[in-house]
Amino acid sequence: MLFKSLLVLVCLLSPVFAFAQSSEREIKTEPELISELCRLYQDGKSRELLLRSHPQLVDSRLWRDLNDLAASAYTLSPEQSLPLYAVAIQVAAQLGDQKLLGTTYYNIGRTYSGLNQFPAAIGA
Repeated sequence: MLFKSLLVLVCLLSPVFAFAQSSEREIKTEPELISELCRLYQDGKSRELLLRSHPQLVDSRLWRDLNDLAASAYTLSPEQSLPLYAVAIQVAAQLGDQKLLGTTYYNIGRTYSGLNQFPAAIGA
């Protein structure tokens, strides 16, 4: 739980520190990939390129960890969980797993419902 909380914190703060870092980071582990994906969470094309360039790290465990992080982020700031779910959607799509994709959209719907944004929840 402590690891997940720290990773959520890194994901929330990493866009702030992104300008001071080089975009040519070497990614070897799943936490490094998650951190970089969170840093790039506003740019879908960059995320897609990053996921495609690290296929050995893209698996159902990465998807699960992103969903767990999004759920943890919801407790801190519900709006911050939505970009994490967007990353999870891209991971599920790259894996071609419809069950993971459907589960992610369900989780997005629950998040919007918790935010009292019912039309968006229904849309998800």
